[in-house]
Amino acid sequence: MKSIVAALCFLIAVAYCTAMLLEQQCRAPRAFASCDGSISPRYVYYFSNFTNKCESDYSCGRGINYFEDKVCCMTECPYGLHSPPGKQGSGGKH
Repeated sequence: MKSIVAALCFLIAVAYCTAMLLEQQCRAPRAFASCDGSISPRYVYYFSNFTNKCESDYSCGRGINYFEDKVCCMTECPYGLHSPPGKQGSGGKH
């Protein structure tokens, strides 16, 4: 039973990370949220226009361009320094 639950969790994580966002979505301004009693801060990853790659942050923010781990961020936002060889994104600071 534990192996089935583990396999299911893995498949959900893979499915969650496979739908690539548009470059504009990845480069969109991050939503900043203040922490209240119902939301605790956590480590998240986001695509930074300043470094042109995924970075970590400790925040209560939620949104389309916040990711639970760096691999998901790089998979969802394969732009800037994460672009495949020969396919560089716009790379500008927006």
